[in-house]
Amino acid sequence: MEMNYFYSLNGCLIGTILEIGDMKLLPRLIAFSTVYLSAYMFILFWRSRFLHGSVDEFLHLKMMNKLTKRRQLFSFLMRPMKIKVETPRSNLLNLTDPGLRWSMIVFVKSHTSHRSRRMLARMSWASFEYVDGIRIETIFIVGKAENQIEQSQLEDENKKYGDLLQINIEEKYSNVGLKTLAGMQYAASHFPPDWMYVTADDDIMPDLKHFLNELDEMRKSNKNIGKAGGECDSKIVCGLGCVVSATPKRLKDSKWYINEEDYPIIIYPAYCMGGLYGMSVKLVKDLYRISRTLPFFWIDDVWITGFLRLRHFITVKSECRTPGAEMGLWSTSADVLSVTGTEDILIQEWTKYVAKIHEKQFIHVNDHNGHDSESPLPFEFKAWLEYVFHETPQKI
Repeated sequence: MEMNYFYSLNGCLIGTILEIGDMKLLPRLIAFSTVYLSAYMFILFWRSRFLHGSVDEFLHLKMMNKLTKRRQLFSFLMRPMKIKVETPRSNLLNLTDPGLRWSMIVFVKSHTSHRSRRMLARMSWASFEYVDGIRIETIFIVGKAENQIEQSQLEDENKKYGDLLQINIEEKYSNVGLKTLAGMQYAASHFPPDWMYVTADDDIMPDLKHFLNELDEMRKSNKNIGKAGGECDSKIVCGLGCVVSATPKRLKDSKWYINEEDYPIIIYPAYCMGGLYGMSVKLVKDLYRISRTLPFFWIDDVWITGFLRLRHFITVKSECRTPGAEMGLWSTSADVLSVTGTEDILIQEWTKYVAKIHEKQFIHVNDHNGHDSESPLPFEFKAWLEYVFHETPQKI
């Protein structure tokens, strides 16, 4: 497209000169266009080589130099009491049940004040604990409360749902990466290495069936995933897509502004968008161990799925590596596996999702008597919408 624009521009210039009849300028214009085109093509060639350039360029950045002392572990103010490996929530399944194929823990980055988003997740996609032989547990990560009233509300919420992980850090945007790391620390120390780990934002509505299929295909491609001696257990599933050739934002009014002193290279390594991605707990443990030895880079998806991933790859077997900076990022399709938006948008997307698959059978937990029951996905929304927002919802 850029080249077409270039040719169109020069064609217009030449046409204009010819129309005004000043033929003396034509040779100069042709010479100038030739030089300009040659320089432009050279820049594109150089830029394409640089943008897809070598992993070594990333690994030799100052930010990839090891710290003199390991970063301290996170301290937790509250833990998710009902999420335990040995006791599935509501006794959903016995771990020896032959129907259980694998298990997954989802860490949702939330804000202390985002109770409605957490409720919406609990009443929609995060309400499913067993789908097509896959056990799913969900934990919401929050920071410090602003005051004692908010803290009491969080404690009451955790008593009721038992799914809050509160870390002792301030609630601000630049600390989102620390929430991700705190979830990785908790996953690495509380869940088996063969479980799948997923990190998500609280403003998403994942296409759960599609995303689970992606994780399933990735697991099949890895032999003995999460186990000692497992082959090439180093893949990350990008639920919102893999970003290639992204450049740092240099304008100071940008939300993701990075100055040249902190990051001198004009491109980031390939990375997963941070709203939704997954990997094995074993890989999470490896990446978290590496993260404690390197300076913190606050754009967490770039740092964790970009730089830490590359640092990890220099330690894995040579046959597990692939050329280029995209190695280890996994996707079987170009589809985006989640929708992001406000509560109203998420409600609409959930309605569409349920309408699409409501005939399929899922196992649900019956919270009233503690027994499992098999039934279609719920198609009535009014009750749970009222429960989420404590008011009569507007028509969708």
